[in-house]
Amino acid sequence: MIGSDHGDSTSPEDAFEAGRPRVLFLCSRNAARSQIAEALLFNLLGAEVVVASAGATPAMEVDPMTFDVLDDFGIEWRSHRPKSFSEVMASRWDVVITLCDNRSRG
Repeated sequence: MIGSDHGDSTSPEDAFEAGRPRVLFLCSRNAARSQIAEALLFNLLGAEVVVASAGATPAMEVDPMTFDVLDDFGIEWRSHRPKSFSEVMASRWDVVITLCDNRSRG
């Protein structure tokens, strides 16, 4: 279920019913940019939003430099892992943000 990485068991569908916005960040490997975006938005808005990230070809693990960047913001993110599109695409999203130029070229 999306949101469980944040200790929130709310699904995007439940969030829709509750009026909470659902934001998905997409990237090629879900190892850096999309992980950082997810962490920053979740840290900023917490339970006010359902946020997730995914990649077309997910990496085996989150890039260690991602943790360094998030540490600078005081965000602990080491329990997170890259996710694939298939893990999130069945859910409904209000906003989908792509963070890789090559995804938009089709």
